[in-house]
Amino acid sequence: MQEILFISHSTPEDNEFCIWLASRLEMLGYKVWIDLKNLYGGERSWQKIQQAIKESAKVLLVYSKYIIDDGEIKQSIDDELRYARSFAESRKLKDFIIPLHLDESPYDLVIGLPNINHIQFNESWTSGLSHLKNLSPVITLSSPCHHPVIRNVNCIAVNGHGTATGEEMTVILHWQLCCSSKVITIINS
Repeated sequence: MQEILFISHSTPEDNEFCIWLASRLEMLGYKVWIDLKNLYGGERSWQKIQQAIKESAKVLLVYSKYIIDDGEIKQSIDDELRYARSFAESRKLKDFIIPLHLDESPYDLVIGLPNINHIQFNESWTSGLSHLKNLSPVITLSSPCHHPVIRNVNCIAVNGHGTATGEEMTVILHWQLCCSSKVITIINS
């Protein structure tokens, strides 16, 4: 059964967004495949990518200006899209590729994608994630994630101007699998 969300993106330009997205999806209980976490130096990467696409419920294409290089779609993105389209057609899978529109780039960067509904992440990553979560009836969640929650913790927050503030906040700790770093999500209580 396909239950992975495969994230196709331009490396390194869209890495920050992909790490953010993968960590949020994993916290929600989705299994995520991302090259930053699943590919290592010296490996035959194309076989691993093909296998991951075969095991995927959806391919999420991070659609940004960076998928184009010198007027052409980057080879790695093109290869992943071609393989995903071929796999979806052979299995008669509908809506297999979902573009995540990250910036103000035009809808016609990639042939065949203007006629596929894009999920908008260009105004707000959080808003885009909310729309993407509507896929959950179509995608099987892995076992629910339980994250330790510490309520009413005094934290030193830094606002957008670099000024430190002390606020009562809820802190959710989650070990992010991408890049083996710790993620701390802070939500105002």
